[in-house]
Amino acid sequence: MYDTWMEELGTVRAFANLGSYQGDYVYLIQDGDRWGTSIIGYGSCSGCDAYEDAAYEDECAVQDGREPTAVASLREDIQSNVRWFDSLDEAKAWLLSPDRSLTWWGSYIETEMKQFVSDLEGLS
Repeated sequence: MYDTWMEELGTVRAFANLGSYQGDYVYLIQDGDRWGTSIIGYGSCSGCDAYEDAAYEDECAVQDGREPTAVASLREDIQSNVRWFDSLDEAKAWLLSPDRSLTWWGSYIETEMKQFVSDLEGLS
């Protein structure tokens, strides 16, 4: 579902799953001349995974006769938090910057993030 949400914003030019039973999905999106990055954390259960929690909340809402809104709200939140840049080089620099590592759990994915950015060489 995250792939679809990112594709609604532009062309997904690169993707990485950094982690195993918990971790981060990293997207690089191109929309015309601008480049977006999105890092979405995931977990192994509804207590630590936002999508699983939202889906469960919507399931309960339907059973209670309420309007399910949690997944739609999560989608809106994730899409509105994509960081947009004027160039691919700016997007790559942010992915390697201290600002990114302070924004996300960071330290355990540093090696994998460096590899992801390295793999972007040749992309234009």
